[in-house]
Amino acid sequence: MSDKIKTGRTGEDIACNYLEKHGYKIIDRNWRFASKELDIVATKNNILIFVEVKTRNYSSSIEDCISDKKNNHLINGANHYINQKNIESEVRFDVILVILNNNKAEIRHYKEAITPNF
Repeated sequence: MSDKIKTGRTGEDIACNYLEKHGYKIIDRNWRFASKELDIVATKNNILIFVEVKTRNYSSSIEDCISDKKNNHLINGANHYINQKNIESEVRFDVILVILNNNKAEIRHYKEAITPNF
C-alpha cells in the first residue's frame, strides 16, 4: 500500500471518529461507482450527508482540495448512490480536511461545502 493511500485511510478514520463523536451515523465508507468513490456516507437529523475527506501533511484550504471536476464526481456519485439505494431524503455535501502534523490531526469540517445542481 502506498504512502498516499495510507495517509488517505488515516484521514478517513480520523474523519469517521470525528463525525461519530458529533452525532453522525456512518452508513457507508469508500462506496464505489464506476471508477469513482464516495469517502463517507453518513446521516444526522434525517439528512443524508456525503462527506469528501482530504488529508494533507501541510496546511491547506478547501479551495485547494476540491476542484469543479471533483464536485461533479461527488454529485454524480451521490445520484448513483441515491438511485441504487432508493433513498428519498434531504441531502448535504460536506468536506472534512484533515491536516496531519507531528502526530497531531487538525480537523476542519466544512458543512454544505458543495452545492448540488439537482
